[in-house]
Amino acid sequence: MFQPLRNESQRYLAEYSKLNRPRVLVAFLLILSSLGMGCASENSDDPRPVVMVSVLPQKWIVDKLAEDFVQTHVMIPPGASPASHEPTIAQRKALADAAFYVIVGHPRFPFERSWLSGLQEEAPNLKLVDGSGDVPMLDSDPHLWVSPTYMLALANRVAFELKKLAPERESEIDENLKALTEEIETTDQIIRTALAKHKGASFLVYHAAWGYFASDYGLTQIPVERGAKQPGPAGLASVIDTAKEKGIRIVLVQPQFPSQAAETIAEQISGEVVLIDPLALDWGTNMRNVAKTFERVLKK
Repeated sequence: MFQPLRNESQRYLAEYSKLNRPRVLVAFLLILSSLGMGCASENSDDPRPVVMVSVLPQKWIVDKLAEDFVQTHVMIPPGASPASHEPTIAQRKALADAAFYVIVGHPRFPFERSWLSGLQEEAPNLKLVDGSGDVPMLDSDPHLWVSPTYMLALANRVAFELKKLAPERESEIDENLKALTEEIETTDQIIRTALAKHKGASFLVYHAAWGYFASDYGLTQIPVERGAKQPGPAGLASVIDTAKEKGIRIVLVQPQFPSQAAETIAEQISGEVVLIDPLALDWGTNMRNVAKTFERVLKK
């Protein structure tokens, strides 16, 4: 079960309250009030069913299929890291009322690995929808959503659940699924065309979030991080040597992770740091832009 206050905080509050009990009481009431307001604003009086998802690209799928007949809440908000984000009180409350929760479904996805069992304890009736389906998984890479194959499987699974939730909207959902499938397949073809002449090429990335992308399009991902940890001096030196050997001049980073090590490497290889975001909301537009970025990166 979750502990709403950590032991250290409880101990500090107890000691401080002995010195100034009235002020502590006022502060505590203000905190409770703000938390209550947060829950109210998250769930409001909106009568639409709630669908929870783990990451923003999954929200893109749900919103494309359902349009506006459900509320889609994201557990990991924009800018947050799946490795460090903790579910808020408002999110836990929304989960308890949700029609279903679309999980990434990879056993190494850090947010779900850390929190999913506890969330299920708090919401025992919560229905989980595993978006991964039969998509082949890389053992150490949970970033399934950068692959169009995963997104197609996810779209079909979510459409199935939405039709059970609102059978009167079946034809509408089917039409939306058809349009969404076309967009994902077109995006895949755009990427294949852009990167066809770069098959076998290597790219350097701080956080290893692009393994499925590399697998889909015949590329090799070289991560700076090792085991989700920043590299030490020896690790940095090894990455720099590899980049020089392969003629790599660009280091890819994402907004959810620090860029100091990437900047150090870029300086040593006379290159540059380029930002790409695997967690952007508009998956279709983002992935088409990513294709352009990779095309430029692999020409360097």
